[in-house]
Amino acid sequence: MKMKVFIAVDSNKGLDSPLGNRFGRAGYFLVYDTAKDTVISVHENTFKDDAQGVGIKVANMAVDNGCGAAIGAQPGPKAANILAKAGIKMLVADSGTAGQAIERFKPELQG
Repeated sequence: MKMKVFIAVDSNKGLDSPLGNRFGRAGYFLVYDTAKDTVISVHENTFKDDAQGVGIKVANMAVDNGCGAAIGAQPGPKAANILAKAGIKMLVADSGTAGQAIERFKPELQG
């Protein structure tokens, strides 16, 4: 099954971007299309410095982008609940690059 993947990263370097160590506070989010095998959009995290509700806003961004999976550090319970209710599979990883995470999770992203 082909899908869009929402990836929490700390820089805007495409698949070479290091994964963020805090899901909601990552600097950027990549939307990767498994069908096209490429990053189709990059979103700066304008919520990362908000006092509260960051995870909820970020989870909704994944929903709004039509993603079927998300890769990043473990989200908080409210964000995790939003992702789960939307049917977005959360794949937890907080080290390495976006590209390495795509390779690591290929079996989960294809099924």
